[in-house]
Amino acid sequence: MTQALTEFRCFGGANTADGFKSFFGELTGRVSYLYVIKGGPGTGKSFFMNLVKEEAQKRGLQTELIYCASDPSSLDGILLPSLGIGVFDGTAPHTLDPGLPAVDGEWIRFDSFLDEKALAPKREKLEALAARKKALYDHVTGEALIYAAADREITDAVSEALDTVKAERAAERLLKRCLSGKEGGCRTVQVSSIGMRGSVRFPTLDMSAEEIRPIFGRGADVFLSLLFRLAEAAGTETVVSYHPIVPGKPTELFFPDKGVLFTLRERKNGENGINMDRFLIRSVLRQNRSAIRALNRIRAEALAEITARYGAIADCHFEIERIYGSALDVRAKEEYSEELIAKIFSSPKR
Repeated sequence: MTQALTEFRCFGGANTADGFKSFFGELTGRVSYLYVIKGGPGTGKSFFMNLVKEEAQKRGLQTELIYCASDPSSLDGILLPSLGIGVFDGTAPHTLDPGLPAVDGEWIRFDSFLDEKALAPKREKLEALAARKKALYDHVTGEALIYAAADREITDAVSEALDTVKAERAAERLLKRCLSGKEGGCRTVQVSSIGMRGSVRFPTLDMSAEEIRPIFGRGADVFLSLLFRLAEAAGTETVVSYHPIVPGKPTELFFPDKGVLFTLRERKNGENGINMDRFLIRSVLRQNRSAIRALNRIRAEALAEITARYGAIADCHFEIERIYGSALDVRAKEEYSEELIAKIFSSPKR
């Protein structure tokens, strides 16, 4: 029987070495009607979605929460599957469109509650903060490219020391135990992020799994990627989460029909992990050891730079939010929000 994702929290995208990667397309495709919010920082988009979440919980409705990749304390979207409704932040970098008005969805305009006259004197400061924030994000992307390049070189160096025949046979045996006999394809549920709060991982897949199989040691990422490719070729139902920096690199692979999760981390007590030592050719690994160490240093330095820049991004971001928030007609916006919430829960679309 297919395992439901019991506590659904994920990220709506990832700030990768290739730039921002959005998963909104997959997420919004699971409901039939979208409320798409437009409004600058500090206009209460995430606050409104939290109100929707609280109302849904009062009514005993399932919620699926989608968080911002840069700020995991901020909601980017919420799905109400039983109502067929989604509420999403449609501002950049998401560029989400609700489709046919009043048929596929509708806009929510929080920017209409901003006082233009109050913001006019702060234009130069806002422009300076926005420019600095963009420059910092550009720096993050540059460091992410360095990180991803080093990570791929490490993967290549370790792959040379991997007994691929032995690893493939082991992956095929594992996959046979996870096949359900029914097709389902692959679904992305991004549970990890690196942003303003550092490295964050939601336990969404762990909490839904009946069995967790950590893969650890050198070459663990190679083995999980191999298992992922085999599962894709088999067409079996899977849920995947990717590395938040390295595009296309799986870090979690969940087979919902069997309730089995494969994840890249060290084994905890009682877990049936997969130790990569048994697949490594030690003599070849020794030859590549110095190169791997140097690449690990490069990768660690890039990650430290990324983390530091996100700290500076947070300073800019929250100052921009403070300025816009000070120019918001809070009372009018709250009245509008109450009307919207009543509308959302009185008009199911399924």
